[in-house]
Amino acid sequence: MIKDAVRRYLKGSILLSLPMVINTLIALVTWPIILKNIPVADYGKWQFVLAIQMWMLALSAPNITSAAKRGIANNMDGTFLYAFWVRMKLLVAVGLAVLGIAFYFRWSGKIVLYELTAITGLFLIFGQQFQASLSEYLVAKKRFLVLGVLNIIIFSISMGCATFIAWITHDIVYFVLFQLVSGAIISLIAWAYIVKKKNLTKSYKLGKIDRECVPFGLKMVLISLVILTSGQLSSFIIGPFWGFSSLAVFSIANKLRDKISMVIKIARPLLYADFTRLTEQELNQKVGKSLVYLGFIGLFLTLALVAMGSFYITYFLPATFRPAIKYLIILSIMLPAGLMTIVLHSILETHLIYKKISIAVVVPNLIKILLILVFGYFMRVTGVCVAIALSGWLSLLVYLLLIFNKRINVILK
Repeated sequence: MIKDAVRRYLKGSILLSLPMVINTLIALVTWPIILKNIPVADYGKWQFVLAIQMWMLALSAPNITSAAKRGIANNMDGTFLYAFWVRMKLLVAVGLAVLGIAFYFRWSGKIVLYELTAITGLFLIFGQQFQASLSEYLVAKKRFLVLGVLNIIIFSISMGCATFIAWITHDIVYFVLFQLVSGAIISLIAWAYIVKKKNLTKSYKLGKIDRECVPFGLKMVLISLVILTSGQLSSFIIGPFWGFSSLAVFSIANKLRDKISMVIKIARPLLYADFTRLTEQELNQKVGKSLVYLGFIGLFLTLALVAMGSFYITYFLPATFRPAIKYLIILSIMLPAGLMTIVLHSILETHLIYKKISIAVVVPNLIKILLILVFGYFMRVTGVCVAIALSGWLSLLVYLLLIFNKRINVILK
């Protein structure tokens, strides 16, 4: 079944993933220039500030924006501005909190961290929501080509400008400033164009709004915090305790792993059409037989990532980043589990089994936090990588128990 689904939908998935492929190629081309012209420790400090930004974003209830898609898809277009303004208020509060962190860095004498965090705080207030809300609107309206082109334009211009600035200034602050500002300006222009062309203000004033997106988004804050804490904890530990240079090296391995993970996630839309036609029991039986096949695909992707990633790090990046090869090898171990987990998650998601989804998301991430703390304490950066890899396989184990263990299924019904 999975083989047939891949054959039927592979062409469409390739078209939808094309922007991601192009943006990945842009990143691979620009990274060598950036990393050769920006001090390694400063690049690590930027990764640390990005972790702060991502964690604080959870407090702004990002699911409000994503949940607005339902109303927009049902022609309640006023939901777009309604969700936008509610989320903006939360982003202002979060942005001010980030500015407070920035002034703490200034008071502590950490000037580069202060400048980077201050820029991030202002971006959260004035720039973050335009691109995020616009992307969800285009998805809801099934304007995937427009969204893809827009993302390519934003990423290519922002990275192009920022890379040029890094080359001529060798300054991380100017690099970040140009990257965020250029992206925010393009997003603002596109956002204003859509609002005016689609007359979204009129829909908002007429009350064509799905207001349920706000309570749903607020309920999801705690889960988002758990997920983002487990995802960003490595940056919070590595930077302050083992040096921002170590964080810079780790971040490259982690980003290369993420690029392959994005490719794996393309499998999800391939499966929805088939999965929704079958009952949960039928899916369990058919997917169970395909897990070994999926594991071999994941193993192939792992070997390909290790080979290509090691070649890229060795021949294109500064020698300082050679330890990233070891981190990449360890992190890649979780890819087969990741592929199988995505398929199992699709079973729960297509049949809206929210209780199991909550357990499957929260429990592995809590375990991941504990593993990072324990392994990181004993093995430092290598231990963090081991913990992340192990957590991927533990997540798969949780999904297998939730889906195939009869006793657990009886308890959760």
